[in-house]
Amino acid sequence: MPGTLPAPIFPAMRSKVVTIDRHIIDQERSYPDASGRFSALLYDIALAAKIISREVNMAGLIDVLGMTGETNVQGEEVRKLDAFAQEVMVKAMEQVRVGVGQAGQHADLPTDRPPPSNKTSVKGALGGDAAPFLFRYQSMLGNVPEIEKAASGHGFFSVASEIDGIIRRVPLVAMVGEEKAPRPALTVEMLRAAFGGNGIFTKRDVAGMVSVMLQLPVGRRFEIPTDGQGRIFVHFAKPDVFNTVDNSGRLYVSAGDVLHGTITPNKLKNKLVVVGISATGLKDIRATPIEPRLPGVEVHANILETIIAANALETRAKQVVIAQTKADAEAA
Repeated sequence: MPGTLPAPIFPAMRSKVVTIDRHIIDQERSYPDASGRFSALLYDIALAAKIISREVNMAGLIDVLGMTGETNVQGEEVRKLDAFAQEVMVKAMEQVRVGVGQAGQHADLPTDRPPPSNKTSVKGALGGDAAPFLFRYQSMLGNVPEIEKAASGHGFFSVASEIDGIIRRVPLVAMVGEEKAPRPALTVEMLRAAFGGNGIFTKRDVAGMVSVMLQLPVGRRFEIPTDGQGRIFVHFAKPDVFNTVDNSGRLYVSAGDVLHGTITPNKLKNKLVVVGISATGLKDIRATPIEPRLPGVEVHANILETIIAANALETRAKQVVIAQTKADAEAA
């Protein structure tokens, strides 16, 4: 990666040790408007890493070597250190609102793969049962149960392409197997969790689905219009650049820079963050109308932007109508 050469590992008479706590405090001083939530997330991750490191160093003394006697979802024996590390990271995860993804499947799950351990956040249906109009997965592959338990939201990230292999429309809710209530897409769950919403409702009429509604605190609601099958057309923006040295892309931020604390708080403040991969070799690459090889994580970012932008435009249109009506009434 281009850049300046690193300083000597042992510079004579200039050694300085800076703890992550001190680094976070020093960086926050440079940004007086920062809320501190991102700093808290960094601290929690660092603390979890310290605890895991301590246990690894003492593994031979405190009986965390060997196996737990259990098997994971891949049918492998679970090592004690792996189980401990997972438990620590789950506790760190509980400090922030995190939504986890689940994968819709077109066949039954293998016996060694877990279904979702959570209940759906879709709590009701307005206008009647929406199930006859919705896309249905045969099964749903859940996340690690301990991770799901610690998460604030759970949604499927599977997207289906059109007959020509291009992704244009995505479902916001879908049925799974013989379940009676739909499950939400990850993007919808992210919005619900971010807004502190209590639940999600489907809305339909005689012709099919009309919208998906998020029930928010203090009687508010956030309504997302859909087609008759509970889908939306994605308005794809110009593809973003990733793996840049200075994180200059519109959407992408390097996970490595986040962990190293080199991202300014304002970069992620008040943002919805989708954690994913962009490497072609990892196969999460999708064909879209504006780019034949778009990382799946960017597809979901575009879904979120489509929903938020459409809501903002609708709100503005209503404000214009109300203002015009008021002006007409005063002029009469």
